[in-house]
Amino acid sequence: MMLKSAVIAMASAAAPGIKTVDTTSPFCIGCELAVNGQIPWQASLQTSGHFCGGSILSSTFVNTAAHCKQSSNFTVQVGDVDNRSGQRITTAQFIAHPRYNGSLIINDFGVIRLSSPITFNDFAQPIALIAPSAERLPDRTPLMTSGFGYYQYQSNGVLPDRQTSRYLRWLDTEYVSVARCKSFWSGQTIDNSVQCADVGGSSICSGDSGGPLVYKVNGEYQLIGATSWAHVYCNSNGYPQGWSNLWYPEFNQWTRDQAGL
Repeated sequence: MMLKSAVIAMASAAAPGIKTVDTTSPFCIGCELAVNGQIPWQASLQTSGHFCGGSILSSTFVNTAAHCKQSSNFTVQVGDVDNRSGQRITTAQFIAHPRYNGSLIINDFGVIRLSSPITFNDFAQPIALIAPSAERLPDRTPLMTSGFGYYQYQSNGVLPDRQTSRYLRWLDTEYVSVARCKSFWSGQTIDNSVQCADVGGSSICSGDSGGPLVYKVNGEYQLIGATSWAHVYCNSNGYPQGWSNLWYPEFNQWTRDQAGL
């Protein structure tokens, strides 16, 4: 099986590079274009270009994946589906989970502290973090994810075109039970820090790492995970993709503690 984490490795952005435990975690092949105000919690992490996604937790904290960590501070863009517009705020600190394992791609939790606050408006808003629970969702529960990652294939129809999307894209997907996820990824660790989702014909891809996986509670979306890994070709072909599991009490509390929630 071929997987890699969804961080994008490209010359225009000094990204950490794609992990290869063989997870791909890219993003939105087969996704729809978003409109301003539809996903106001989405963030784009940028150096000289987009390399990862994130979710606004508060005016000064953003949720992401640990494997998106950079060697120096970078910029967070919010408030516009065009990642060349909107608000740009420099980072002050990147907090990766102390037990993050880049080889197994587990405990892939990250929180960013911003150097100045986001100005909230109709297009930039925080998303509520889901309440903690050790219970898993029923198989095939509807979810939604979004990002600025790779969005089309090369002419051979197999490899993704190594170009991130300038515009935000989104995808309706479905929760995949631990048992069903393990049946596809027998060599991948699916522990309490990981959850899986998938929908036929579409997939997250490189550049989507750290972006939101959300679940609707009483008519409002809440954050349940950050994009972590996927098939190396970004074509699921039935293979589920992986997100961090923000439901699980230990990791939910860790995230709250870092972000002061």
